[in-house]
Amino acid sequence: MVDRVSIYPMVAGEGMTGETRLGTCAQYHRVPAANLVAMPDGLGFEEAAALPIAYATALRMLKTRCPVGAGETVLILGAAGGVGTACVQLAKAAGAQVIACSGSEWKLAKLSELGADHVVNTATTDFRQ
Repeated sequence: MVDRVSIYPMVAGEGMTGETRLGTCAQYHRVPAANLVAMPDGLGFEEAAALPIAYATALRMLKTRCPVGAGETVLILGAAGGVGTACVQLAKAAGAQVIACSGSEWKLAKLSELGADHVVNTATTDFRQ
């Protein structure tokens, strides 16, 4: 039997795959067994590959670099991208008020569905106002 796995890209002692260690654009790639993450049925390889980078980056931003908690307000520029949508969800889960920015109305509608309290269309509005 073959297990479906993805990788957690932060390798202890080597850094982030694709950043401080060689990326994964190759037929074969070496990672420690501890970095393999079982993929649930129904999750595609593309989604599994995107999750660790987008959510790990967002988590690092909101927990390590600048901890966000209940009662705080977070402005997320480029909120419709992978890391941005992860930030919206994680900041909301932490109890923060979330202001999400994007340049498209349909993306802003999705960001509202994901939990953004306020949305700003940067194509038509100066978000600094």
